[in-house]
Amino acid sequence: IWGMECGVSKCAAMLILPSHESHLDTIEVLRSEGDWMIHHQPLPIARKYIYLGVEFTDDLQLAAHMNLNRLRANQSIGSCQRFLSNKSVPLGIRALAYKAMILPILAWGSELLPLDKTKFALMTQTQNRELRMLCGLRPNSTLGYPLAIGRELNIPPFWVRAATSRIRLFSK
Repeated sequence: IWGMECGVSKCAAMLILPSHESHLDTIEVLRSEGDWMIHHQPLPIARKYIYLGVEFTDDLQLAAHMNLNRLRANQSIGSCQRFLSNKSVPLGIRALAYKAMILPILAWGSELLPLDKTKFALMTQTQNRELRMLCGLRPNSTLGYPLAIGRELNIPPFWVRAATSRIRLFSK
């Protein structure tokens, strides 16, 4: 009606099966259905797909998405580490910069993550390392309890942030 078309280069077909059928090869199942086409162009078949920055897999496990967030956050940390660890900048300003530039990347899509804080161990480890760095400690230092640092800087533990995001989503 409005003359819009799908961007086939941004599309893919992905099959998500119930857990009791996880032994099937999803690519082969989709190929057995015939050719997948949009606007007379072949549609790629995928096991994973990134939609709005969230990586979905055909088994709906979000471990790959969490790893992607950690990688992106570590890249951002690397680009602004000099500022975040600069002791001539007040700690409050560095904490605000961390909350504005790094934490949103780390927590992107956390509304979809399960409410199980054991699943967030690597995300929490990344945040704890950065909290220590903000305070001028070495990232792997045993000094500086990250929970206390986070409370002082008004940065909650990662699992609290993820749970809050999920509750906010469901309340909307």
